[in-house]
Amino acid sequence: MPDYTFSKNIDTASRVPDSFQIPWQFANIERAISSIDRPHLFNIGWVYELLLGKGKRYLGGSPVLSALLGGFQVDGPFSASDGLPLTIRQRNTNLILPAQRPDVVDPKNLSGKVKQPFFAGAARRWLITPDDPAFPFKPSSNLGLGNVGRNTSREPGFWNLNVSLFREFRVTERVRFELRFEASNALNQVNYPEPSTDIDSANYGLNTAAAAAPPQIR
Repeated sequence: MPDYTFSKNIDTASRVPDSFQIPWQFANIERAISSIDRPHLFNIGWVYELLLGKGKRYLGGSPVLSALLGGFQVDGPFSASDGLPLTIRQRNTNLILPAQRPDVVDPKNLSGKVKQPFFAGAARRWLITPDDPAFPFKPSSNLGLGNVGRNTSREPGFWNLNVSLFREFRVTERVRFELRFEASNALNQVNYPEPSTDIDSANYGLNTAAAAAPPQIR
């Protein structure tokens, strides 16, 4: 049965160090999308009985094949979600607060995302590199506060499909056993974790490793 959730989570602080540019006495200035916000979340679970064997469309006339292949079922739980929000930040601070954010250059691209993710060596670029003319931020001074808000960007979303093939065998009226084959991440979907959001880091904007494990069959 499908399950879809649409939500919006707003707060003034969620995660260190993203939430401490403004002193806690002025928390409302930091009001923004929460660091745990996922607008779209979808899950579906389904089970399908294969049309093989006695009483089914195929192989019903063959007792041997019906005994071997009949009664199998397939299920495939699927899940998909938006990624979590990200806050663009920098190492240079105003020497009072533990974290600081840069200034906005291009207010039309507060997320700082590239138009199309691409690979830079073994890593995938998700945010525009600081040496790109289109980089929408600039370092803020240590005499003030950067004007980029909290959580203006977002990490990559994810989706995953697991598949199981199984059959139940009845030994007696009370005793049964089940034969099951399971494949985790059956389609070998590569999901990426959050990139570095420190504009002073060499890894800024890069997804440096895959978050999902390769398919596993058991």
